[in-house]
Amino acid sequence: MKVLFGLDITKMKDTFIVVFILASFCLYGNVQAEIRKNIPDFLDCGSVGAKVTSVDLTPCSSDPCTVISGKKSSIAVSFHTTAVATNVTAKVYGSIASVKVPFPLPQADACQKSNLTCPLKAQADYVYTCTLAIPGHLPEVDVVVELDLVVDDKKYLCIEFPVSVKPSSSKVFQKIKAIVEDVELIPADLS
Repeated sequence: MKVLFGLDITKMKDTFIVVFILASFCLYGNVQAEIRKNIPDFLDCGSVGAKVTSVDLTPCSSDPCTVISGKKSSIAVSFHTTAVATNVTAKVYGSIASVKVPFPLPQADACQKSNLTCPLKAQADYVYTCTLAIPGHLPEVDVVVELDLVVDDKKYLCIEFPVSVKPSSSKVFQKIKAIVEDVELIPADLS
């Protein structure tokens, strides 16, 4: 048993590890939850019924935005309509090296649980929102995301923007824990 200031150092070391890891998760979660970034570099990819005014991705703290595999990400697309729309379907694709792959959405009907009230009126402002889980199996990769709101098989709204997918940071915390466990809190000759 190692004692410092009347306290058992071996027990303090375990407590320190737990507190450090919990504090790191809390800090990481709070920072992620509040980071939101406007994506100025989005491209219109053929919208026929709306003009996009802004795109916000959460969490996002870099350019291009980074999303973490195994975590959730939210998007808010503000737009001004130029045409009426009744049945609106949301579709998302990821393109890697010009290969376009569909990405399943939790709710493809854009008129349900997406902040839109359908039918959409012409000459009105709306905000489409969606939160989705980034699959945990995705490797570290840069992709171009395409988000479409489709009406009558036409791209009523279509935007593209770059995203960088990174692996979950839980592995980082495991490595930190392993390093901290190997650290001697006091030199052996002081015990």
